[in-house]
Amino acid sequence: MNQTDPYWMLRPVHTRGDEICSCSSVTRLILRECLTPNPISCASCFCEVEPYRIGLPAELVQPIAQWRGLYYSLWTLWLDSGPYEEWATARLGDPHGAVNRRGIDLCSELSRVCLPTLYWWFVPDPDLPRTDCPLCHGSLVEWPTRPVFECHACGILT
Repeated sequence: MNQTDPYWMLRPVHTRGDEICSCSSVTRLILRECLTPNPISCASCFCEVEPYRIGLPAELVQPIAQWRGLYYSLWTLWLDSGPYEEWATARLGDPHGAVNRRGIDLCSELSRVCLPTLYWWFVPDPDLPRTDCPLCHGSLVEWPTRPVFECHACGILT
């Protein structure tokens, strides 16, 4: 912990160099759980974006770290496949639930002060077809280079 570094809560821990974004320019972000303290990824390469590269304001660090902690807690309960799996799945998939509302609000704020930011929506079974946005129920658009789908209206990726 280093109190003089405003980004210490989001610094990568044991992140390999090939998992850090090396794109010449970052044009869009994704807020998602990626098993590191920093949940901010590049929408082009899907690698972690270091906070200083996007000029992340220090006042957003704690809210992002808190969201990541809450999301990670639910995600690990789901991943454990134990007695809390069904409960965690319901929380992670709830469009009106606290973890998703916070995440979507953070994406709005990141879009306002940094770069356009998409919210990675939890999908318990990625092999199931995804056609509708979990928020507006509008049509999802498949990305040409990755097996993900985007709702342009809501800024959601699944």
